[in-house]
Amino acid sequence: MQKIDKIAMALAAGIIIGGFVWSLIGADPGTALTNEITEYSSKIERIIREQDGVSFGSPPSVDEHVADRFELPALSTFPEWTFYRRPSTYFVERTVLSIPPELMAGAIYRVEVLREKPDRIFQKVSGVRAATNETAEVIEERLEFAVDGTDDWQFAGVVSVGAEGEEFAFEISDLLSAGVAYQYRLVSRGKSTGKSPFQDGMETSVLSSPSVAVLYPLEEGWEVSAIQEGGLGAGGTVSPGRATIVRFLWDWKKMKVRRLTAFGVEGDGKTLFDTDLTLFQIRADMKPIGVILRGPSGRMTLQKGVNALPLDPAAWVSEDALSVNDDGSAESSIENSSGDAPSTVDRDSDDDSDDDADGGGLFGDD
Repeated sequence: MQKIDKIAMALAAGIIIGGFVWSLIGADPGTALTNEITEYSSKIERIIREQDGVSFGSPPSVDEHVADRFELPALSTFPEWTFYRRPSTYFVERTVLSIPPELMAGAIYRVEVLREKPDRIFQKVSGVRAATNETAEVIEERLEFAVDGTDDWQFAGVVSVGAEGEEFAFEISDLLSAGVAYQYRLVSRGKSTGKSPFQDGMETSVLSSPSVAVLYPLEEGWEVSAIQEGGLGAGGTVSPGRATIVRFLWDWKKMKVRRLTAFGVEGDGKTLFDTDLTLFQIRADMKPIGVILRGPSGRMTLQKGVNALPLDPAAWVSEDALSVNDDGSAESSIENSSGDAPSTVDRDSDDDSDDDADGGGLFGDD
């Protein structure tokens, strides 16, 4: 019995001593697990630092990070759940600036009457074409004309000279009638080249201010400068009426207006100038008093004080649409302006000796 107890005590002591020795020389599972946990914790912290872009220990600045990544304004705000470290989705849309299209009307700043030898007469219309911004373009530009005092605008032609916003010059003659004053305007049509439309759609049109009317002149004009009515003379004889007639002609050789004066006697059958017209009748009942010229080709009525249309009308120029550059040259703007009416032409400045070959004064050479 005592022998068995001794064996049992020896085994227990061996087990205890073996476990102690094993603990000193063998691997400890608990220590290995603790080390593994510590390693994974360090890895998690490193991944968090890389994802947040901040140093370890600093609070994450997700709003600044997202704003910098997508070039958003500095004052952008984000939902609170953006900062939670859990699966989530947040859509960021890039802000794109949209520029609305713009079409700026052109302007007409000069209308002039020009003559070229031997016998060509025309009106020259100068102006500035319409302009656009970077999200629009001009697709058509028309020049229109109308008789002064009316609103019946007609097509003159397409303006195709120069680029947008640049100056142009347009000549017109075939559509005009002599002795009529005309005014002009530009009709510009543009379209949007961006995503934003005009207020009335992807295309729109604008009108320039109309120019002041300029006369398209005749090549001759007639006036009566003095009239003496007929009546009873000495001895009971009837004296015919007399009148001084003035004729204006455009001299293509000298490129100027000629003023011719002739004396006519009522009913004497003498032709005036080199025409077939004679002084047929003096009409005292007309207000103002007038004369009737008649010939095989027709008749003409002239009234005292009623001037003939000028043969060399002054050009219209809008000073408001011109600016002077540093070099002294004139530069036009696209601002519309009304300008001034054409001035009256002095037709009595011709001093050629042969202009009054048919006589002068009230009674000619009498």
